Amino acid sequence: MSLETIIYITVSLFVIMDPPGALPLIIRITYGLDRKVVLRLALEVAIFVMLFLSLFATLGKYILEYFGISISSLKIAGGIMLAIMGFEMMKEGEKPRSRREAVISEEEAFANAIVPLGSPMLAGPGAISLAVIYGSLYGYHLTIFGIVINSIILVPTIFFARYVNKIIGERGVRVLTRVLGFFVLALAVQYILEGVSMYVSSTGFGL
Repeated sequence: MSLETIIYITVSLFVIMDPPGALPLIIRITYGLDRKVVLRLALEVAIFVMLFLSLFATLGKYILEYFGISISSLKIAGGIMLAIMGFEMMKEGEKPRSRREAVISEEEAFANAIVPLGSPMLAGPGAISLAVIYGSLYGYHLTIFGIVINSIILVPTIFFARYVNKIIGERGVRVLTRVLGFFVLALAVQYILEGVSMYVSSTGFGL
């Protein structure tokens, strides 16, 4: 398998997971916590996301076979889902997200780190769809490799979230969210077109 495939899987997953877009939630969860606690929380979220998406990347093919779902159908459905997510990301970037500056307990922080930060914020429907699709198309080994890379990226993203927020500011986070949302929308259109093309080819309705 080529390096281009690995890069494609990794970048696509990064765009869909959108760690920069989760910065406001990360800052809210980690506000007032000790640095060691934040590091432990970051590792826990990264491990959860890695295992959660790897499960779908590994078993997704068998789930499709069990329900009789074709790759073309999954691509079209996944494209529609990604399009909705892309629109939502662009809409969220139009105005500031709500923030809560009150310090929360360590127990509550870890609870929020898994839900909603781990899922559905990072490992949401879009990322799950891609994990299933890529696991079926390129094999679970390459897909899990891309998932692991993105999970590793989550650790410094969460740990340095407060510093990143100070550098780019709330407006910068909103702009970045909208830009990533546009690319998610473009990726969704590409998946729908590929799904339709695969369906047409499989049914014999060629040009």
